[in-house]
Amino acid sequence: MPKMRTALLFVALALPVGLLAQDQPLTTAPADDQAAQQADSLNLFASRALTDAGHNAREGDLKLTDRNLSDRDDSPGGPVLYPADLSKFSATGAVLQTATLHNVYINALPSAWGDPVRFLHDLNHSELIHITDQYVGVEFNDRYPLGTSFLAAVTPAAAFPPSPSNPTPPKNIITINQVVGLVHAAASLAGSGLGNVYNIFIPPGDDTCFSGNTSCFSPDNPNTFAFCAFHASVRFKDIGVVLFTVEPETGVPGCASQQPSPNGIVADSVDDTLGHELFETITDPQGRSWFVLGSLDLGGAEIGDVCQPSGNSAAQFLVPTYRVNGHPYAIQLEYSNAGHGCFSRPFDDQ
Repeated sequence: MPKMRTALLFVALALPVGLLAQDQPLTTAPADDQAAQQADSLNLFASRALTDAGHNAREGDLKLTDRNLSDRDDSPGGPVLYPADLSKFSATGAVLQTATLHNVYINALPSAWGDPVRFLHDLNHSELIHITDQYVGVEFNDRYPLGTSFLAAVTPAAAFPPSPSNPTPPKNIITINQVVGLVHAAASLAGSGLGNVYNIFIPPGDDTCFSGNTSCFSPDNPNTFAFCAFHASVRFKDIGVVLFTVEPETGVPGCASQQPSPNGIVADSVDDTLGHELFETITDPQGRSWFVLGSLDLGGAEIGDVCQPSGNSAAQFLVPTYRVNGHPYAIQLEYSNAGHGCFSRPFDDQ
């Protein structure tokens, strides 16, 4: 029998208030850029793209941290193969029992990424989100509501140089320093700490990279196209820890959901990567909570990584289509230790 969960019941004849909120303008000031440059720590965790660069990327190319997370003295003895459950690496590793989600849209309206507001609303009111119950230790509903929505103006700070191997005109790069500065600006207004998560949406046609521009979301530059999206934590000197995800427009070969899909290639692809990164932010916000230990093939994988599917001949992820809060989406499943597999709702509700 499905587990009963605490809930507030209400009847609404219109969209929830959170879906009707006006987007606020957001710009970065020199103080935000300085805060980004002087941050005490920055940890980045990316999802691997269906590309040659993604296939060849090392763990350290996709997970940049302040510590060597592969050098652990408490990993289980002896290697194991899939399926390998996630383990709580650190007794003090944080999880998000509740958090407010803030979206920051760069240089475009939200519709450029499909309908991420509707998806986040559906996710927060779904059974899918309750897969995290076993990791965060609570079961109540509506734990991850929508908060402030921002429209940000950003001038890209870099571009890939032309090369004979890259005939496509190179796109602009929104750099990691620009992203972190924008995160500081938003968090200074809407709040820092582990009770807030900022989803930074990279505009269609633009790239974004880790420092050094060698690991990127860069469909126009295949040599560096290693990831689809990432989640991160940063510790600023003035406002402390801020959690964020970075969400490019992923409806491109290497990151897209398989087609046809119920909401179209842009919406379902963005929702797929957004869900992946948000689940990992909830269960492993700073890189020392829930991930796989002691596995030959999945060591270091987080809850979304374990269930990231393979691709088809069009370099689209072979994701299933299923309902989230009653609406169909073509997005990946998430890993359950309780069920030892990938699910769309808690294992005890199957």
